[in-house]
Amino acid sequence: MKMAAAFIVSALLICSSFTSCTETPDADCEQFAPAGGNFTVLLPVKLDATDRLMWKRNGENIFRRHGELMILGKVEDVSEDGSLRLRQVTKEMEGTYEAEVYTQDGKSRGMFQNVLCVQDADCEQFAPAGGDFTLHLPVKLDATDRLMWKRNGENILRSHGELMILGKVEDVSEDGSLRLRQVTKKMEGTYEAEVYTRDGISRGTFQNVLCVQDADCEQFAPAGGDFTVHLPAKLDATDRLMWKRNGENIFRRHGELMILGKVEDVSEDGSLRLRQVTKKMEGTYEAEVYTRDGISRGTFQNVLCVQDADCEQFAPAGGDFTVLLPVKLDATDRLMWKRNGENIFRRHGELMILGKVEDVSEDGSLRLRQVTKKMEGTYEAEVYTRDGISRGTFQNVLCVQGESIELQVA
Repeated sequence: MKMAAAFIVSALLICSSFTSCTETPDADCEQFAPAGGNFTVLLPVKLDATDRLMWKRNGENIFRRHGELMILGKVEDVSEDGSLRLRQVTKEMEGTYEAEVYTQDGKSRGMFQNVLCVQDADCEQFAPAGGDFTLHLPVKLDATDRLMWKRNGENILRSHGELMILGKVEDVSEDGSLRLRQVTKKMEGTYEAEVYTRDGISRGTFQNVLCVQDADCEQFAPAGGDFTVHLPAKLDATDRLMWKRNGENIFRRHGELMILGKVEDVSEDGSLRLRQVTKKMEGTYEAEVYTRDGISRGTFQNVLCVQDADCEQFAPAGGDFTVLLPVKLDATDRLMWKRNGENIFRRHGELMILGKVEDVSEDGSLRLRQVTKKMEGTYEAEVYTRDGISRGTFQNVLCVQGESIELQVA
């Protein structure tokens, strides 16, 4: 259940790949920055001390430097490697960021573009774009129960016992949780589950706000499935291609001559195919492309994380996170939170027995601060009336996303 480990630290939450400005950028967000926090837009080329660097946002110059000579902006606006630092991010900072790099002689070393979106603080769950994701139903479903799922107020699934009325059987797991496949930005929104007994008595309405992110890691691969690591350069038939994982050669080809690996290891465009992905395949993937004369066409790096199938929520390492209590809490209720079976919070009405008042929000949700990998695990909330009658036990598996990972093009 561990997410990616030893990778290069760059931004607080998310880093993703740059595309050459000669390509048409996707309309979808390529990077996500948390509102109110700090964020770094990575410069994906190694900067020489004498290089000229310019950053634009939505076509407007916001930073310019010739070697060490500052022309526009401040020294602290960029890191040593030329990456752009954003502080106290607001929605106004959303847009297309473009970096231009030139040698001291004015020769272009590349133009790099990235679309940045700012995430609102009200996201309760984050799903990686392109992957599969499960929205947990936090109540035990009886075989005869009626279940309805809504997205942004619109019915997307409805079942009465074993009778499917709307949606498909495979859209929900055995416990009634909603399965989302090949997640896209269109799937963002408020998800609401309603559960009733066969007699129509409500067993609860559970709500969750889902945001879609392109990754804390640059790419996510589902454990056990197949995955392609994209080569972001057009490959000529005579080019030499080499792929490395964590610095070790795993594929090499000169034109059509195979030197290391198999023909089926790469697609026609040179992208790397991974099959039956395991956690051992996590790491930094690096592609090197040369002409047949040995002239470099670029070195491209990508950080891949493998998602465990059982993660239901993802929290960014170093940030704050709330594990939602999906039932309305009465003032006199008894509340207990456990992590991996160990009690971490307990309260009877307003009487604190274990933990601190600030450990939970007004609605009983658990607040986690400065999240670390040690906080991963199964979180369980138990709610009882003041008379000791159970109002439900609610479980959620939390994974912590790696210590902010960067994608780099050398």
